[in-house]
Amino acid sequence: MEKENNSGELAETNGLQPGGGRIPSSCSGCNIPRCKSGDPSLFSEKLGRKSEIMLGYTSWLSRRIYLRPQHKGIHLVTDEVLMRIPELSDFKVGLMSLQLLHTSASLSINENWDPDVRDDMQMVLERLAPDDMIPLQKDGRNGSDELPAHTKSVLIGSNLCIPIRDGNLGLGHWQGIWLCEHRDRAGSRKVQITIEGLKK
Repeated sequence: MEKENNSGELAETNGLQPGGGRIPSSCSGCNIPRCKSGDPSLFSEKLGRKSEIMLGYTSWLSRRIYLRPQHKGIHLVTDEVLMRIPELSDFKVGLMSLQLLHTSASLSINENWDPDVRDDMQMVLERLAPDDMIPLQKDGRNGSDELPAHTKSVLIGSNLCIPIRDGNLGLGHWQGIWLCEHRDRAGSRKVQITIEGLKK
């Protein structure tokens, strides 16, 4: 099988790529010269770690998890998330996406040790969007904290993308996953998790 490279030339293909196609015997994307010897070991040696990734098969995991209800504030939930996806340890390298399926809470990555940092951040958020900053909606159907909660959610965001390395999350030593709960009374929060990567 042949494939046209960036220069318009046809290059022979060698090996499988994620998704079941073929990869060229030269990688025009990383400017590595084409290996004309036909020796796959030389091709692999030139590409180094990149060849190991290119020649593997991509695996996927999709799961919806439910975080326990929390009071208004910022909560460290790294361990709770990891407990619900034990398959993470099967992945050598990849990416994990987390999408919070709500508009009145947020996800963030920040301090994982000192709880005072979370208290300080909550204080800042309350100053940015206090419950009384916006008049109640005319019918008041969702409570006085609805619009401030949506405002905080917009400021912080509802999704994260975290690298995976050797079966673990590629977070810094002092980093953890925060659930920022912006409602006074909220139930369990749903998070859609998607993992794409190469298994060990």
